[in-house]
Amino acid sequence: MFHEIITVLMQPFWIPLTRVAVFAVCGYAILSGSWRERFGGLTYMASFVLPWLFWLAYSSRIAVVLMLIADVLCLPGFLIINHKSPHAWTRWALLFQGLSIVGDMADMLIYGDRRPPVYILWEGILSYAVLAALLAGTISAQAGRRRERKASVDSTAAESEG
Repeated sequence: MFHEIITVLMQPFWIPLTRVAVFAVCGYAILSGSWRERFGGLTYMASFVLPWLFWLAYSSRIAVVLMLIADVLCLPGFLIINHKSPHAWTRWALLFQGLSIVGDMADMLIYGDRRPPVYILWEGILSYAVLAALLAGTISAQAGRRRERKASVDSTAAESEG
């Protein structure tokens, strides 16, 4: 009973908000980030959209399996981005994605196809944490490019004066 109430209460607010957040942050990363942020945005958006389309096509009974598959497919993308990366956001995104997989597996082993409210909350928090890491990385990459352009303009101006 409690599970159904929480699910009904959270869906009208939580699900559209998550969709907007995923598309906004991933779109921003794709348009404004370096290759790492672009690849991360594409990977995360694909891992969000594809299971959702399958869920719409088949049924909610396989939602937990689809979430696990999406999270597992997203992990190699974050591993590629994280390889030799000097940026901290890649490690945070990888950590949160790994914790999401642990949550998916625990949910499947303990509850089967039922999704308790604590699992929904756990997955939501981790999803937003990955998005926050991606957003921070994109903002940092954009600021770095701005600094490089400013330094380039300043050095060009100094050369023309001298």
